[in-house]
Amino acid sequence: MLEISIETRQKYLIDGTDKQFIIEIDGVEYTNTNLLNGSTKLIESLNSKDTLSFASVEASTISFTFINIDKEISDLQDKIAIVTQIVNDEPIPYGTFKLTQVTRDVDLLNCTGTDNIYKFDIDVANFWNSLTFPIMHKNLLIALCNYVGVEYNLPSTYTNFNIEITKAIEISELSGKDLLGYLADITGSFLSIDRYGKLKIYQLSSTSLYPSETLYPNTIIYPAQGVAHHYYPSTFADTRIEVGDYSSKKIDKVIIRSNSNDIGTIVGFGTNAYIVESNFLLYGFETADLINIANNILNTIKDIQITSIDGSFVGLPHIEKGDYIEVTNQQNVISRTFLLKRTLSGIQSLIDDFDIQCAYERTQNTSVNKSIKILKQKTNELYRSIDTLSSTITDVEQGLQSQITQNAGNITLKVSKDEVISQINLSSEVITISASKLNLSGYATFTSLSTAGQTTINAGNVSTGTISADRIASRSITASKIALGTLTADQIASNTITAAEIATGAITADKIYAKTLSGINFLVGNDSAYGNITFSEGGKLYNYPGGGIGVAAIMNTSTILPITDNSRNLGSSSRRWDNIYATNTTIQSSDRKLKKNIKSIQNGIELIYSLNPVQFRWKKKKRIHYGFIAQDFKEAMTAVGIADCAAYIDGSISNEADVKGLRYGEIIAPLVQTVQDQHKIIENLLLRVSTLEGESNA
Repeated sequence: MLEISIETRQKYLIDGTDKQFIIEIDGVEYTNTNLLNGSTKLIESLNSKDTLSFASVEASTISFTFINIDKEISDLQDKIAIVTQIVNDEPIPYGTFKLTQVTRDVDLLNCTGTDNIYKFDIDVANFWNSLTFPIMHKNLLIALCNYVGVEYNLPSTYTNFNIEITKAIEISELSGKDLLGYLADITGSFLSIDRYGKLKIYQLSSTSLYPSETLYPNTIIYPAQGVAHHYYPSTFADTRIEVGDYSSKKIDKVIIRSNSNDIGTIVGFGTNAYIVESNFLLYGFETADLINIANNILNTIKDIQITSIDGSFVGLPHIEKGDYIEVTNQQNVISRTFLLKRTLSGIQSLIDDFDIQCAYERTQNTSVNKSIKILKQKTNELYRSIDTLSSTITDVEQGLQSQITQNAGNITLKVSKDEVISQINLSSEVITISASKLNLSGYATFTSLSTAGQTTINAGNVSTGTISADRIASRSITASKIALGTLTADQIASNTITAAEIATGAITADKIYAKTLSGINFLVGNDSAYGNITFSEGGKLYNYPGGGIGVAAIMNTSTILPITDNSRNLGSSSRRWDNIYATNTTIQSSDRKLKKNIKSIQNGIELIYSLNPVQFRWKKKKRIHYGFIAQDFKEAMTAVGIADCAAYIDGSISNEADVKGLRYGEIIAPLVQTVQDQHKIIENLLLRVSTLEGESNA
């Protein structure tokens, strides 16, 4: 209840009390003289459903009609209106509203506004993803208010205010209003905008009956008109006042779960449960934490009872949504309930229309935001129908799930981790086992196969006749000797093949997969044409000193060598390395005995003077580089009469795609020659200067 004087409260109960409205828009105040009589209507709602849902975030709205004002629709549309009523020289705030709809009817301007809840109707995914976790519930609520630009009026403590929320989800899209609902659901209270435009927690408490029981039957508060309590039927509206035959059953249990099939966390005993469902803020909490959170909620809401009331009463603006009230109908039947939804209309004659609904027992309506990707969650789901029984246990953070499904004709057992699945299907005719790895212990005998014969597997050996398969896949094949005449398969896959000797005439396969292949020599392709060896990430090829496989070998000395000297390239003009990291620079052969036709550089100085240094960025890259353009270098070569120079590379030279390149190291020698030439010039100039200075001094 708003804090106003008892005298002013009394004024509202006396016919003829003057009530003045002030509506301030852009610093201009409009009063009763600017308002169509009776046009002002304030609708306040915490919960419009027939069962309590604290995740419900509902806005208050105001509507009024201006007369005799020189304004256009554009002058008022989307403007902020601060609405106040003055009684007994005391201001009673109605609220702060954004005018979301303004229409004209001849000389009338009809205005409708909504409170600051509208500011939460934005996507807050970026806000959520930028938070530092874990974060306390209250700090998250304050941060959200600051993000959307809404002031707040929060108590120092409230239910579950200090729980530490972890980042259990990645969000691509989330409404701030939805996030506000998730936060409210954990508190067992409503989050709504108060009459001062601030976010406030509305906790339903029957200990705050207005006015206090100790004041009754004070005739100042309770007029002597046969009306028992502070709300009473309107004397000028003799329409029905309907009060429900029952109050809602008290909440005796709280369940926190991820969906309707999840067993979840349960506290309390009874049948009328408040269910917190699909609230991602609680994903990632351990069971003990969830029990504590649920107990806190239950202790907050266990005494709440709602009585349905539908009728008209004298308007009392100082009574706020969420207040615990007592009303009396025409038969003097007293009912108590919480003010969950009201319409306060009129200017001089104020009427409160209540539309408070309740069901005897609760129903649960929830929806899941499908743009949320869950990172942390544990669930235990049990599904029953006349045909099927299914149990599923999930640990999202670990990527684990186990499931047992049973019907009259089939039993399925499945265990998965991420994308790896092991599964057993049992029916009356067949058992199917599928897994990336199958471990059997003991003695196994297979009989009644499709062809005559028997395969026996025991701890020491596998005895069988012929193995013929499109694919043989195993994590490990180990034997003292593997002897085969011919092994033919589309694919042989194994992490390890270990044997002292593998003797076979031929192994023919499109692909051979192995984690480790150990041997003296491997040949891919044939003697005249080498084939390809492709390594997956982390793969290695080992060879002994002096040997060679393919193009390069990884030696015992941690050195990579080409198969033949001075004949192989690392990369090409169309398949380039991006960066090469090394402790030292590359070493280029420079031994005189490897060179011929040695002579001084011709036109090197002119070439250096003709070069055009530039800065640039590589396409698809960001950083600035310094260097030369190959085409410019070629033009400089031609201009100074250099027909060929190994510093310049193009397709005609590399036999690759025509992507031109430069060997920057080849430019060092002409640069040195230029510096030497300049040094000679400088020495000559210094000598001349010295001579001239001597002559001048003489």
